[in-house]
Amino acid sequence: MVKASLLNLLARIEGEVRCDELSELVGLSRSTVRRYLRELLEEGLVIETSRGIYALTDKGRRIKESLQRVSTEVSEEMAYVVTDLNTGAPVPLKIKSLKQLYVIVKHGLAPKEVLGDHLRRGYVSEWVRNVLGDEELARKLSTEDLSGIVKVLEELVSLTE
Repeated sequence: MVKASLLNLLARIEGEVRCDELSELVGLSRSTVRRYLRELLEEGLVIETSRGIYALTDKGRRIKESLQRVSTEVSEEMAYVVTDLNTGAPVPLKIKSLKQLYVIVKHGLAPKEVLGDHLRRGYVSEWVRNVLGDEELARKLSTEDLSGIVKVLEELVSLTE
């Protein structure tokens, strides 16, 4: 997958942009920016619309939007509240971002069976879709396989660090 330095470049692309403009925006030499753009082209994240002018592909836009969502923290009112679905008792845990969800799932900060219930019933996916606005990620999270979810979230979170 794409390195963080490339994603920094990707995040700066708005509409069509020339290599020298990107170079100024990110503070890198033109040769470095050209090398990064070649890698982004190979990954299918940008296209060269005309000689030396680049734009994001649909895939590039989706990744850029997902990366912006990873760091977004929602308000207390919009946070996902984890409850024991058998008793209705809240687990002392609110999820305000994808990074928090990742840490909670990876490190088992909520009981596995409770998280499994939320995932199996689609509650977490629905929160990601409706509150965070990420349809593609919501589809990927609609499983009870915690290791698969950790992998999906880990890949996304690692791109922002």
